[in-house]
Amino acid sequence: MAAMAAVAVISTMTAAGPGATAAPAAVQGPDKPTIRYTEYGIPHIIASNWEGLGTGYGYAAAKDNNCTLAQTYPMVDAQLSRYLGPDGMASPGEQQNTTTNLNSDIYFQRINDNRVVERLIDQPAPNGPEPAVKEAIRGYVQGYNRYLTETGVGNITDPACRGAAWVRPITELDVYRHAHAEIIMGTADPLLNGEVTAVPPGASAAAAPPTASPEQTAKKIRDAMAVGRQKSMGSNALAVGSQGVSGGTSMMLANPHFPWQGKNRMWQSQLTIPGKINVTGGSLLGFPALNIGHNDNVAWSHTVATVAPFGLFDVQVDPLNPTDYLVDGAWQKMTSQQVSVDVLNKDGSLGKVTRTLWATRYGPITSSVQGISLPWVVSAHAVRDVNMDNLRALNTWFHLDQATDVHDVVNTRETTEGVPFFNTVASDRKGNALYADIQATPNITDEHAPSCLTATGWRLPGRCAPRSCS
Repeated sequence: MAAMAAVAVISTMTAAGPGATAAPAAVQGPDKPTIRYTEYGIPHIIASNWEGLGTGYGYAAAKDNNCTLAQTYPMVDAQLSRYLGPDGMASPGEQQNTTTNLNSDIYFQRINDNRVVERLIDQPAPNGPEPAVKEAIRGYVQGYNRYLTETGVGNITDPACRGAAWVRPITELDVYRHAHAEIIMGTADPLLNGEVTAVPPGASAAAAPPTASPEQTAKKIRDAMAVGRQKSMGSNALAVGSQGVSGGTSMMLANPHFPWQGKNRMWQSQLTIPGKINVTGGSLLGFPALNIGHNDNVAWSHTVATVAPFGLFDVQVDPLNPTDYLVDGAWQKMTSQQVSVDVLNKDGSLGKVTRTLWATRYGPITSSVQGISLPWVVSAHAVRDVNMDNLRALNTWFHLDQATDVHDVVNTRETTEGVPFFNTVASDRKGNALYADIQATPNITDEHAPSCLTATGWRLPGRCAPRSCS
């Protein structure tokens, strides 16, 4: 480990900078963690319980990344248009600047109006957050807010957000919403714009044939998804067991390809509760746990999986009433939802934009995938995001941080089923190496697919049960 260059005890919350010199200090109580910085500016956080660990992490994260984190919370609270205007560009998914602030706000406001995250928080584990997760997030909020209070918005060193109206204290709900947004970002990138701009056709549009065949559209989507995957995040990792290591037990190389800027930049730290956890590695900003790294017994990393974390349902619509769709020979009504967000007008006043969003029993209607049009004519396309009800990933990473070997890694993945769209590569002190692709995916077997597969989605005739095509 590099020599310690600075130390701060959160009893006074004075985090010395990486270039300062101070003697190490001991943990001074259950809620007063210690933050030590190495000469490379890596925070090493020591606490006696999960809440204290979260407090130290939140304080250090705010100190090192305040402007990036501060802009993330208005995004998940659907307030980018209120503070930064509707025409600015947002990055709610894997790629950078893929939609407007307004589209992003409409997307997240629908999730917030439907209380998706609140319902997940209220569920008991394993579907809801485990007690340790709740304690750490409670502490994270305390640490983040305390740094902001001590520093003052007008005194933030980064001019990108110094004095900005959107820099504010946060709540636990903000943190859970941020976590949920990261978990669903594999679907947000290709589908967000289509979900918030889908409108039923008028009578003349309903009669107009599509400009491309379903097969042509499907090929365009496949090609666009492939290009999008190349442009977005992907990673490399290599695990070598004892048979491939000379004079050792195992090796692990993690090479994440996440961006250097923005909310998806990984931040390095070490988290320690003596006798319980001692892990070092990188985490997405705002997560009081490490997403990739190693402890004393096991090392692991993730790579972006090739499977799409969503399914499309190709539903037949009534040409004369295109918000009616066919289910098992009977017409059903789509549901409509009015979603409103505040917007900053060019003259500085606040206005409001309202859109009507549509959904079926299978999920929201989308009019495009990865920018490729899916015409709402003789059929419409509904989306089922397998991660929309996933807050389990927080439990997954808390358990991975404490794993004892690669078998524990597999057990964690199988019992939490929380990893959203990642493979896992790992090695352990016993000399084992692991590759695992255990994640949330659409539940369609190769055997069942021919019974309901169309070129651009899953159609549900009587023999194709909705449960099987989700």
